[in-house]
Amino acid sequence: MLSPELRKRLDKATPDIIDKVVEKALLGDLAAAKIILDRTVPISKQSSASVNIPELAMAGTTLADKAGAILSSVASGDCPADVGAVLMQSVTALGRIIEVDKLERRIAALEEA
Repeated sequence: MLSPELRKRLDKATPDIIDKVVEKALLGDLAAAKIILDRTVPISKQSSASVNIPELAMAGTTLADKAGAILSSVASGDCPADVGAVLMQSVTALGRIIEVDKLERRIAALEEA
């Protein structure tokens, strides 16, 4: 923890330090510019865009069809890439769940026999 004396000195010097960093950034110092941008410009967050990809809800389409529909939607610009990535992860997870479910049923059937 900072001592009260050091805290006072830092509080007093902070405006001058900020001025100096801004001055250096304006002169092309990329490290100074990064310091300023890291603290003043928020990091862009994933979009929460609502997208409509009809093939995802269609009965009878395979997981490969659904993945293809997502990729096509992203490629055409209808779906933001970050949303597409989340949807693709969801399709992959669903595939794993279906696989495990089938294996559990097969094992149960073998155990009954």
